[in-house]
Amino acid sequence: MRLLPLAAAVLSASLVAAERPNVIWILADDLGYGDPGCYGGSIPTPAIDRLAADGVRATAAYAAPVCTPTRASMLTGRYAHRFGMGGALMGHNAPGFAGAVTAAAVLGRAGYATALVGKWHLGYAAPCRPTDMGFATFFGHLGGKIDYFTYVDSAQGGKRDLWDGTEADTTTTGYSTDIFTERAERFIAANAKQPFFLFLAYNAPHYGGASGVQARPEDEQRFPKLKKRATYAAAVARMDDGIGRVMAALTASGAAQRTLVVFASDNGPSGGDGTTPFAGKKAGAGEGGVRVPLVAQWPGQIPAGTTCDQPIHAIDWLPTACAATRVPPPSAQDGVDVLPALSGQQKIAERTLLIVPKVAVVRGTWKMNEGHLYDLAKDPREERDQAPSNPEMVAILQRDLLRLSEKR
Repeated sequence: MRLLPLAAAVLSASLVAAERPNVIWILADDLGYGDPGCYGGSIPTPAIDRLAADGVRATAAYAAPVCTPTRASMLTGRYAHRFGMGGALMGHNAPGFAGAVTAAAVLGRAGYATALVGKWHLGYAAPCRPTDMGFATFFGHLGGKIDYFTYVDSAQGGKRDLWDGTEADTTTTGYSTDIFTERAERFIAANAKQPFFLFLAYNAPHYGGASGVQARPEDEQRFPKLKKRATYAAAVARMDDGIGRVMAALTASGAAQRTLVVFASDNGPSGGDGTTPFAGKKAGAGEGGVRVPLVAQWPGQIPAGTTCDQPIHAIDWLPTACAATRVPPPSAQDGVDVLPALSGQQKIAERTLLIVPKVAVVRGTWKMNEGHLYDLAKDPREERDQAPSNPEMVAILQRDLLRLSEKR
């Protein structure tokens, strides 16, 4: 059978599209390293655990200690202070971020359908909204937190903070985790025949307002023995249920085998047991605030049931997505492609990683935090200062700290 030139071109394009891998990022908000079941946590997280069982579990993944800089680094491959995004945004824009090139912009120009569902927290108005920064589709909230049921942000004068593109959404109802899950399912179903990039950024289990974390009563009843942590556990469990639904939608779409899925948290928890086995919590540079759970799955590319102990940082998400999709990354990058490390093929070249706004640096198992030096392999709780006996490493880390702190 002979194909007409136009038909052949269309068929060729569709085959190329089918071969190009999709990318899904799933981000929890304030979930601790020790919270998921696959990291030894007491909260059942079967969907996250399944991702780890079918892929790789990272044990040295780093983020910033607060929301905004982690998200900025993930999306740009650069340290957030380069754009003036070193701390959490509180009702304003960071002027420097408007000129940043995001993963959504890069992949969108390469023909990918792009969507952000959930939390943004990188700008409250033009030109720093998701749709200004490369996302063709946005459904979620612009600020750092919302009430799980009313979507009100107390930090923005009690206004409802739920948006569909650039329009305020005034009609949607339901538990926030569920409405974000549903939108993610719809996006996958609608775009399964073309390459897509989905950033699903849950607001759970971040506190929703003055009352703290919020959960559905029926979910809290699942954890009668956890008492004070029942609400937190319920919020985590509902998010895990959502992740399971998203993965089921991906399988039903026929796109699961060609999709890289990465799950992580944006920083450590505000308190509780989720920092185990580390000390510290959100907003601090202790390991409990900056070391996060991260699991990645990509059938045929990442071996199932494996572990990666090499240091990974939020700056690595964009270059890794670009490597997976064979799309050239932006020229200025602080991060590197970590797929070879996640797949067990090769180690990441030795480097020093910067953590801001509470400044610390990590190099291998060495960490310098507030002038103190710790060997995390032997002292994960950062209790024994090794600076006096290791002046050479102190000098290396101080030099790198100055270099990485530059705004360039």
